[in-house]
Amino acid sequence: MEYLDQEFDNQNFVNVDFRGKSFKNAAFNGCRFENCNLSNVEVTNTKFRNAIFVESKIMGVNFSRCSKLLLDFGFSKCNISNSIFSSLNLKGMKLVGCKIMDCDFENCDLQQANFEGSDLLNTIFSNTNLGAASFLNAVNYRIDPRQNN
Repeated sequence: MEYLDQEFDNQNFVNVDFRGKSFKNAAFNGCRFENCNLSNVEVTNTKFRNAIFVESKIMGVNFSRCSKLLLDFGFSKCNISNSIFSSLNLKGMKLVGCKIMDCDFENCDLQQANFEGSDLLNTIFSNTNLGAASFLNAVNYRIDPRQNN
């Protein structure tokens, strides 16, 4: 199946291996990805609106290339290590029970984000707004209050 320049509405993707595929210029509206492998997926100008990723592997993805317009997604029990989220407005985003290792959240708005129960080993927070963000039961995070709000 081709994903380039396609639009998907309210679809459930279960046990799909998208590894290395291109989602360039695609739109995923109200979609759910469960137990999928999205490692190294190309997301240039990809639109994620009300998308949820559950128990999926999403490693090495540069989310900062996504369309910024109405960007809205969340993660539950996913491995999103080695991914880039820099310069995105991710206010209220949920990243619950995830492995978020070696990720980059520089210059992000993460107000009210939920990192509960996640492992953030070697993840970078720099010039990031973390106002009212929750790190309850999260581990291995290091946040310099002089470089972040």
